[in-house]
Parts: sequence; structure tokens; C-alpha cells
Amino acid sequence: MKRFTLFFAVASLLWCLAAWAEEPEDYEYVPLVREGIEWTYAAVYHMTDDGPSYFHMQFYGDTVVDGITYKKCYEYQDSEFDPNKAKLAGLAREENKAVYSKVNPELYKESEVLVYNYGAGVNETFSTYDLGYINISAVDFDYVTINGKKRKRIFCYEDNAGQDIAVEGLGFLATIMGNLIDVRPNNIACSDCYRAWLMYVKNLSDGTYEYNADVDDLLGSVEGLTAEESGLRIRKEDGKLYVGIDCDCYRIAELTTVGGMQVWSGSVTATDELEIPTDGLASGVYIVTLRSDFGSVSEKVVL
Repeated sequence: MKRFTLFFAVASLLWCLAAWAEEPEDYEYVPLVREGIEWTYAAVYHMTDDGPSYFHMQFYGDTVVDGITYKKCYEYQDSEFDPNKAKLAGLAREENKAVYSKVNPELYKESEVLVYNYGAGVNETFSTYDLGYINISAVDFDYVTINGKKRKRIFCYEDNAGQDIAVEGLGFLATIMGNLIDVRPNNIACSDCYRAWLMYVKNLSDGTYEYNADVDDLLGSVEGLTAEESGLRIRKEDGKLYVGIDCDCYRIAELTTVGGMQVWSGSVTATDELEIPTDGLASGVYIVTLRSDFGSVSEKVVL
């Protein structure tokens, strides 16, 4: 019995050392649940032509539920935050690089949900939604530099939702169907529903930005899901993008900015080439994504 105990102890130590060794030497974890930071999201409803609306979120003040201390998380649209006017979106706490939330102010007795697990390794649960019944797994991770400091970036995958990317201290970056503490992936089964994407993360104490979707390209790529050389054949002609279709498995096509803002979406009905209109779009780098039931492929394109 002692031999087995010793074996598992040594194995656990080696695993921890291996995980630790992957961290950069100057790495220091940045929590997500913290005051003085403002998250700004753009949102659209039912893919209307009215353009996105914007809302902000931030943590302010504590409360205790069943002996556990949570930060209050508020949502608001005013330029200045006032906790007396803002909507209480829910509660959140952070422990051992994991963020847990309660998102229904009327039902705080409900079980808390794991929103982010920045300590997750490959093939481990990074996030959950639908009250924790559905898991989003981490498929890869690396580190990015933000304001001179390294942060962990998680590449996630959930069936029928494609790839999601989250960064430590920021949350999910690309298009989602939730908000900062109520995470729901960009599920293609509801392509005309509510969508939100992270635009800015601002430090209110000094006015600096930790993330700016118009400038920062943190979406990156992961082999097998959104490889930069995915093999997609794309040509530009007469104000349109023409994307070669090499599989009848694709269901949804999307065109997004590098910051994750969706500028076009449609069903894939073509069998050889898909047309994506680009008239009216500003010059810059965009991402073409084709989604199937088995995953997605993406390619960057310059307009």
C-alpha cells in the first residue's frame, strides 16, 4: 500500500513540475474578479441592421451567501458607473485560478457555476454553462503579452460551437451568447440570436487598456481548429470574397474582424464556391470561418 501511495505522490509531483515548467519565468497570474476594471461589450439582437449596442460590466462591492464572499458584478450602459442605477448581473468569486458565478439575483441559492478555469490543462474542463450541465474543454493554451506582462490564453472547443478563446483576466474574447459571468458559447444552432463580443477592458485607475479589439489581435490560432494555413481557397473580386467549398459538411460561414466582431454570417448552401459581400467594410484584416458539426476552419484575409 505504501508503494502505491509513494508512486502516486511522485507521479503527482512530476505532473505539477511539468505544468509549472510550461509557465514563462516572469509569469504572474492576473485575476479576473477585481474592482477598478471596466469590460465593454458590443451586442446585437437577431442580427438586425441597426448596428450593435454597447454595455459595460464591472465588479464593485462584496456580499456573503451561505458563508461565502462574492463580488457583485454590475451591467450598465451609462458612461459613468453608478451602483445605484446599474443592473446587478450576478455574483462572482475567484479561487485557485477558477472563477465561479451565480447569475440570477432572484435565485442566489442555486449552485454556483464554473465560469473560467485558468488552471485547466489540455482536455480538461475550462468553462461550463446551462447551470454547469455542459462543459467547454481546453484544447490548447499559450501565453500572450499584455502591457508588458504574460497572461495565459486558453483555446477552447465545444460541440456545435466551434472555437472559443479566453485570456486570463479578460474572459472570452470572440463572439459569445452571454456576458462576463454568464458564459454561453457561439452556438451555431441559433445563428440569428443574441450575440456579444468583448471590445475593451479598461483600467479605471489610470485609463490604460488591457484589451482593445480594434488594435489587439489576441484571437490567434490553434492547429486543427483555426490554423492560419487552413487550406481555404479565398479570392477577392468585385467587392466580394469567394471561398472554395471542398466539403458538404459546412453549415455556417462567418466573416469577423480580428477582434471577434461579426460583420457577416450566412448558411452554406454552395457546393463549390461561397460568396461573401464586402462592400462598405473598412480596409483591414478579417477572418473567414466555415463551421460544421465537427469543428471549424478559418483563414485571415486582408481587404
